[in-house]
Amino acid sequence: GRSGRHIPGVLKKQGDIESLNVMAEHANGGCQYAAWKEQVRALAIWNAPKLYEKISYIHANPVRRGLVKHPGDWLYSSYRFYEHEEQVCLPVVPIDC
Repeated sequence: GRSGRHIPGVLKKQGDIESLNVMAEHANGGCQYAAWKEQVRALAIWNAPKLYEKISYIHANPVRRGLVKHPGDWLYSSYRFYEHEEQVCLPVVPIDC
């Protein structure tokens, strides 16, 4: 909140009209400028398939980032636990769905 209110002021002082116009286009509600993208932070997970979908998404993060070629190659991943029931370097509590 604080930075979102501060950023437009800095841009005004710098005369960055282009950035202010973009922020104004994305503003909603009672604000004139939107410095940050609104995003849902919580997601209800009601069933096992949805839960495993989210776990798979998380396992793929290092691959998407280009840090490893396969999710199981990431040292701190629970991928090997879920896919092969192997112990991994961090403790994993099995999901009981």
